[in-house]
Amino acid sequence: MIQYVNATKNFIEKISSPLMIYTAGHAAYWVGDFLKRCNIDFLGYIDNSVPGDGGGYCYYGKPIYPPEKLKEFSGQTLRLIIPG
Repeated sequence: MIQYVNATKNFIEKISSPLMIYTAGHAAYWVGDFLKRCNIDFLGYIDNSVPGDGGGYCYYGKPIYPPEKLKEFSGQTLRLIIPG
């Protein structure tokens, strides 16, 4: 189930599930930079251009995973930031 949330403060501060950024482009870099500056930890990035299991690919010190990684969170809550 996907739930769209527009309350950023609640999304960051009140929900404690794992957090990832969906894409590894320029906007994602700045989102990751902002999260790090605010001491908000996130697991890494999800990006369509990463081959295989994504092993070894990093962006701004965080791993980049292919979209298949999302299957690991089936039945769980996962927070995704999708920069636009």
